[in-house]
Amino acid sequence: MEGKFGIKSVHFLTQRIQEFYSDPNTLSFSFVRHPFHRLAAAFDDRVGAHHDPVDEPFARAIGSNFSRFVDFVLTHAAYKKCSPLSCNIDRDWRPMHTR
Repeated sequence: MEGKFGIKSVHFLTQRIQEFYSDPNTLSFSFVRHPFHRLAAAFDDRVGAHHDPVDEPFARAIGSNFSRFVDFVLTHAAYKKCSPLSCNIDRDWRPMHTR
């Protein structure tokens, strides 16, 4: 291996990580927030007082109405005529098991 951040050491580390994840004995898991907390955070990010200006049209359409936002999220996949597994649904409200 070359120095601490040399090309050879990065390649070696990448190779070791790939070996680790390809090992069938490796257990992988995630800690995720409760779906309702994720939905409330998504509402705050997209519609709340400090939302990104890019989301302004969406925020105006939904207003500050959480139930309208929830209705939008629940009907979004049905409107696109796809399941959460097969279409491009916003990652903030896409089920975690589809990531």
